[in-house]
Amino acid sequence: MVYNRQTWADGAGGGTPISAARLNSMEDGIAAALPTTVIAGSGIDPTGTSDSSSAMQAKITAAGVNGTVYFPPGTYRTTGLAPLSGQTWTGPGVIQRTAGSTASIVVGTDLADVTFTGLTFDGSRGAATATSNSGVFFVRATRPRIVNCTFRNMPVNNAAVELRGSVGGLVHGCNFTNVGYGVIVGLAFGSTDACHDNRITGNWITGTDLNPVFVTENVGTAVGAVSYRVQNTVIANNVIQGWGDAGIEAGSGCVRTVIAGNTMDSGGGAVASAILIRDNNWTTVTGNHVIGITGTNSRGIIAVELNDYTRNLTISDNLVSGGQYGIYVGRVVGLTMSGNQVTAATSDGVALTNVTGFTLTGNRVWLNGGNGVTVGVFNGTSSTNGTLTGNNVHDNSTAITNTFDGISVLASSTDVVMTANACKDTRASGSKTQRYGITVTASVVNYVVTNNNVMGNLGVGINDLSATASKVKSGNLTD
Repeated sequence: MVYNRQTWADGAGGGTPISAARLNSMEDGIAAALPTTVIAGSGIDPTGTSDSSSAMQAKITAAGVNGTVYFPPGTYRTTGLAPLSGQTWTGPGVIQRTAGSTASIVVGTDLADVTFTGLTFDGSRGAATATSNSGVFFVRATRPRIVNCTFRNMPVNNAAVELRGSVGGLVHGCNFTNVGYGVIVGLAFGSTDACHDNRITGNWITGTDLNPVFVTENVGTAVGAVSYRVQNTVIANNVIQGWGDAGIEAGSGCVRTVIAGNTMDSGGGAVASAILIRDNNWTTVTGNHVIGITGTNSRGIIAVELNDYTRNLTISDNLVSGGQYGIYVGRVVGLTMSGNQVTAATSDGVALTNVTGFTLTGNRVWLNGGNGVTVGVFNGTSSTNGTLTGNNVHDNSTAITNTFDGISVLASSTDVVMTANACKDTRASGSKTQRYGITVTASVVNYVVTNNNVMGNLGVGINDLSATASKVKSGNLTD
């Protein structure tokens, strides 16, 4: 029999109208007979007018462990929904935080193998008063999967997805827009839970108040001892546009984090940085495309100390355009930089300060406002034990002509080897801006400058201001 849903009557026109209560009862019966539990029936409002939390939770509980829950087209107002382990939630429905709520939309603790796919989560930005809650908030979840979902309108400071103590989590193919944070993976401060092998891949994240992606063991605080409990996180192949703090932050306590293949454009807004590394061990930043970074003290890629040194950092094959500094590294022990292209910074293209044990190989650094590469000290101790080999550092000092150099080694730096670099200004006479190919300032000791091409600059190829006898200069190609 076909029913006319406008009149709840037999389609032939002769039937007795069906009451809403009877229709809800029929839908409840159909849902109970299916292997998939459908969010429909008595107490569930698909128009988004009223809160349906209790009735929806009853359906979810009835679906049981390993059950499937289907959200039909519609908008379902709720807060604090709690999935069960093994459940799959799916459908085109919109799950929306109830206006005035201070809770997360979905919460779960000690769950395993929960999957959300195809759903939309709406945080009712502007109508909700939640200050530090999330769209989806999981604690100690094992293998949570959030795939091809949409997150939108989370209030300021609210994360779309927050995985605290997650193991084997996946956030993939999702669309995030107009949210406080995009994805947070980590631990509450002081927690000793495991947090490892999480993946944030292939997402589109735009219009974020703070961090689109934030991974750290100390969620909620900037201060504390570092125990390095957030391990093996992969942040890859995301498109990130328009954010308010750092685009991707690997915060304190991260080990073996991989940040790879992301495309990042700040959209012209004044941001702190695109990629921020703090207190990490064995982090790799590779193959990212970073453009549109603007603002005072902005950096394309930055590694700095918060509570401890960063150790064994690899930055390779990235394209960085813009920022006050293109790549800025401070308080790092063990740095490898290779194959990066850095251009259009308003100050230095690459700046190393207080870095011990560094290797720069095959980078191209050009058309930056200050020095192409600065090695040395800004605040604190100098950089030591480093090698610069085969880098192409050209046409810099664009902010102030004849002021900055290709490579500049600042005072008190020691044990620096520069060999086979091309540090020159390639432009025609009258258009050059780069002052010297290489400058070594006073009090630098134990350095080697050999076989570099330093022709074509405004001044001399090598500007050696150090009086030390512990140096080697030979085989350089100069004017």
